[in-house]
Order: sequence, then structure tokens, then C-alpha cells
Amino acid sequence: MTEPVLENDSIAWRDQQGWLIAARYIIIGVTVFMFLFGCVVILSATSFSLLQKDLNPLDTMIKQLIFGLVGIIAMSILALMPRQFYQRFAKLALIITIGLLYSVQIFGTEYQGNKNWITIGSVQFQPSEFAKLVLIWWLGVRLATVFEDGNIRKFKYTYFNFGTMFGIGAVIFGVLLGGDLGTAMVFFVFLVAEFYLSGVQFWSILLILAVVGVVAYFGVTTDEYRTKRFVGIYTDCEGMDVSTSDPCDQSRHGVWAVQSGGFAGVGPGAGHEKWWVQEVQKDFIFAVIGEELGFVGAMFLVLCYLTLFFALMIVITRNRDIMVKIITGTILVWISSQTLIYLFVNVGMLPVLGIPLPLISAGGTSLIATMMALGVVISFTNPREKRMKQSKRQVRGIKTVTAT
Repeated sequence: MTEPVLENDSIAWRDQQGWLIAARYIIIGVTVFMFLFGCVVILSATSFSLLQKDLNPLDTMIKQLIFGLVGIIAMSILALMPRQFYQRFAKLALIITIGLLYSVQIFGTEYQGNKNWITIGSVQFQPSEFAKLVLIWWLGVRLATVFEDGNIRKFKYTYFNFGTMFGIGAVIFGVLLGGDLGTAMVFFVFLVAEFYLSGVQFWSILLILAVVGVVAYFGVTTDEYRTKRFVGIYTDCEGMDVSTSDPCDQSRHGVWAVQSGGFAGVGPGAGHEKWWVQEVQKDFIFAVIGEELGFVGAMFLVLCYLTLFFALMIVITRNRDIMVKIITGTILVWISSQTLIYLFVNVGMLPVLGIPLPLISAGGTSLIATMMALGVVISFTNPREKRMKQSKRQVRGIKTVTAT
């Protein structure tokens, strides 16, 4: 008979809930602050080019504010949902998402060589961004169900069943059909993390990594411009002529912007490199921060991300539900890996992959999807039952506790 954990220990239980409540307000506060900070930087990055086109210099920022308001509303709704909601509607959400991904190929809009947008009137959205959250949600529920059976051997062999592989394959193939290799790579990163957190054998994870390598190789080598961009960033970018067709042009100006910022930056709105970079408000917003706010501003932004990641870690370590651990842990890997990849692109360590900086870059779909993911995590900080019992299983050395 297992020894009860936290039973009749109201002090320990209150301490547990205190950590979760603290994490909740940290996530809310940092999310809203970073969103507003991003709006200010987007204004600085886009106002000059909009004025050149005789457009309202506030136009891009206003759009981002509207998207952010929608994202906050969606985040608030998901934050109020009970855990039973996520268990019950995970499969339905996946079916809808797969339908949207493939409808892009019929009704979608092509942009810069990628066909991954759906346009309805004056509104455009990118289903692949929402697919990140839905795949994490659905797979987390599915893996947690097997986990709670208490049979690790059964789990090792059933996670490769047809239903699981079909769901994962359908989503990733739908993303690749649109030509969005950068987003597909982010999918693979958090899938490895989700399987790892669920206790999958290491050889199985190595198999997934092998698939990633094959997909990345063919994704790069089958597109001439993408090949030049990937090869050039590590070879002869400095020898190429600066022109709009130069595959290294964005990377070069991004590096120059970060370098010219120095310690304190050239001042808000005073940066020059943003004038020469296409889609600077999306792909190189960190470079704008580095140039105008310098090392101080860049490190402040990094500190904001670290604070957010710390709050997510609190939810993972202080929560007793294995589904919560898997989903929150994978969301943490998703946001952190996407942030790290973006920073590497902006300092010239990776070629341009077209992925946004979470909560900062212009782009309504990415912003809303990220806020929704954080809303799911916030819902996991709601008060739980006091009576708990210890699980018979341990995975990766982490003791699992489930509510009675």
C-alpha cells in the first residue's frame, strides 16, 4: 500500500498552491508586458517604411494591438477551462486543425513562396501556428492516458500505433505541403521533447531525429533559393553583392544591426539597418532591439523570456497531473526553442527560417497561438484537490503524483 502524499498536510498543500498562483500571475504579467513591448518595437521598425509609402505609420502596430486583444481574450477563455475540457475535445481540435491545414492547398494564399495562409475578407491567418498548440494538446492527452495505465512496457510499443502516427504525420505533412520548412522543424523539436517527457525509449527518439535530418536535407536541397541561403550563411555571404535577390542580404543587415547597437544602443527609433531588411518586423525584430536599445535592451528581453520559462517550470514541477507535466513541458520547449532559433538567425548563426519571435514579432496568428498556449498553462494553475496519492511509476527519475 502506497504512503499518502500531502494528505492531512494543509500547510504543504497551501505552499503548493501558492507556487502555482505565483506562476499564474508571472505568466500573465510577462505575457502582457512582452506583447506591449513588441508593439512599441514594431512601431519603430515599420513607421519609416509606411511613411515612404504614404501610409499611416501606426498601421502595423494597430493591427498587432488588435491581434493581441483577440489573443488575450482567447487566452483568458482557455485559462478558465477545466482539465476535463482538454481531455474531451483534444481529438475534435486535431480533426479541425488537419482540415484547415489541407484546405490551405485549395483556398490558401501564397506568400514569398510558401502557401500556408487562408484569407477571409481582410483577415489572414496561418493554420500551422495553431497546429503547434493543437498537436501538443492532443498528443499530451493521448500519451498521458497510456502513462496513467501504469504499464510502461505497453506504452513503449503502443505509442507507435496507427492513430498516433497518423495524427502526427497528417499535421506535419500538411505544414510541409505549404513549403514552411522552418515551422516544420519547430514541430519536430517539440515532438522529440514530448516523447522524451512521456518516457519513450531513447532509440525511438533517435529514430525521430533521423526523420528530422532526412526531411531537413530534402527540404533544403529541393529549393534553389533555400539552398543558397543555407549554404551562403556559412560560406560566402560576405562575398555576395547586396541586392534584393541576395539570399544573404537579410542575415547580413541583421548582424550589422546587432553589432552597431553597442552597449546602450543608438536610441529608440534611431536605427538605420531596419530600412534595408525585408519583413524586419517579423524576421528581424530582435536586430532592431539590438541596434536601438543595445546590449542592455537585448539582455532585458532575454531576461523576460527566462522569467516566463521559470514560471512554466514552476507549473511543471509543482503540479501533480502527468498530462499537465507533458503539455506544459512541451509548450516550454516549443516557445524556448523557437526563441533560441530566432535569436540565432538574427545574429547570423542560422539562415533565415521565417519563424516569428514569440510575443514580439508582428504576425497575428503566431501571437494569438502563443497566447492561447499560455492560457492552457494558466488553466493548469487552478486550485486542485487536497487529497493526493503517490503513483507506482517513475519516469526519467520524476516521481508522479495524481489526484484521488
